[in-house]
Amino acid sequence: MIPIYQRFWHNTVTRLNTHEIMSVTNYLDTQNEYRVVLKIGVGDLIIKDGVIECYRKNGEPSLEPWIMQPALQGIKAYFGSGKQVKEVLEADQMLIDLLLENIMAVIQAETYFYEERGFPTAESYDDFWDQNYQGSCKYYSNLASVKTRFMEHIQPKQRATHLFSRFRNVVIYSLEPERWLINVNFSDSFHEMALNLSCRGQEYQVTEIEGSMLRCPDQVCQQAVSNLQEIVGMSLSGTKEKEILKITGGGQGCTHLGFMAVDAAKAVQAAMI
Repeated sequence: MIPIYQRFWHNTVTRLNTHEIMSVTNYLDTQNEYRVVLKIGVGDLIIKDGVIECYRKNGEPSLEPWIMQPALQGIKAYFGSGKQVKEVLEADQMLIDLLLENIMAVIQAETYFYEERGFPTAESYDDFWDQNYQGSCKYYSNLASVKTRFMEHIQPKQRATHLFSRFRNVVIYSLEPERWLINVNFSDSFHEMALNLSCRGQEYQVTEIEGSMLRCPDQVCQQAVSNLQEIVGMSLSGTKEKEILKITGGGQGCTHLGFMAVDAAKAVQAAMI
C-alpha cells in the first residue's frame, strides 16, 4: 500500500477582541500550499479584511509568498455568501473553495458568541437552527427523534479566545495496478468521522465503502452512515459534487459524510491532473 497523494485542511476561529474574530484556513496538498485569513465583525459577521497567501503552487515553491488581498470587505461570512465570493475571486475554484471553507468555520464558531449575534439564550439559538435548517440533514430532518439538542452537545459552552477547530485530510493509496484505497478523516470541535473507499479502474469506481461516526450531536445522526452504501459503483473521477451529495442521502444523510465523499472525488480528480 503506497501513498500517492494527500490533502490537508486546518481551520481555526479565534476571538481577537470584543468586536472581532479571526478565521484562518491552512491548506496543503502534494502540489500546493495556501493560507487564508479573514478578520470579521462579531455582531454582524461582516468581513473587514481578508488575505490569501500562496507558498507553493502546482508543485513549484515560491521564492517569496504570493499574497493576494481580494475585495472581500463588506461580504457577510455566513450562509448565502457564495455568489459574492465567486465574483470577487473570478472563478479561481481553489481560492473559492478555501474562502468558503473559512466561512463555514465561522458559522460553526457562532455557537460560542450567539448572544452577540442577537440570540438571548442557547435555547433560542437552537430554535433558530431547528426552524431554518429543518430538512437539511438527518438531524434536522428528524427533530422529533433527537434526544440531545445541539447546544447541549457542545458543552461546555464558554470559550473565551479559541472558538473552533477543524481538521480534514484525504490520502490516496495505490494497492496494485488500477486498485486504490482512499482514506478521508474529519474532526472538528463538534464531530469526528472517517471514511475508507476502495476503488478500481481508471474511473476510480467505488467497490467498497466503510464509514464511522466517532463523535456526533445525537444518535439519530448515526443512521446516516448506511446511506454511504449508495456510493458503491459510482465513479469518483466523473461524478459531480451535487450528485454525490444527493447519492449520500441529501436531507436524510449527513452533510459532513457527504462532503467527505466529495473530498475523496476532488482528491482523485486533482491527483489525475
